Amino acid sequence: MLLLYKKLLPVCEGERWPNLSLSSEASRLFVTWSILYNYPEALEDAFNSMEGVLCQKAEGAMYLFPRIKLPEKAIEAAKKASSSHRH
Repeated sequence: MLLLYKKLLPVCEGERWPNLSLSSEASRLFVTWSILYNYPEALEDAFNSMEGVLCQKAEGAMYLFPRIKLPEKAIEAAKKASSSHRH
C-alpha cells in the first residue's frame, strides 16, 4: 500500500511525508482523499502510456473516456467474423 500511496501522493522536494500510521482517523481520511484526488490523473497517465490509446484529462468528476485506436487488420477481422455469423 505504501508504494501506491507514494505513486498517488507525490511529495515535493523539501517536503516530508505525512505520518501514514493508519491508526489515526485523520491519517486515513487524508490518505483516502489524496488517492481520490490524484487517482484520475494516475489513471489518465496509465491510459496514455498504452499504445493506441488516447485519454483526455478528467475535468470535475472522475470520469475518463479513453479512445482506443484499433489496427485496420483487427477491424477487418471483426467485420469478417460478424458477417460469417449472420449467414
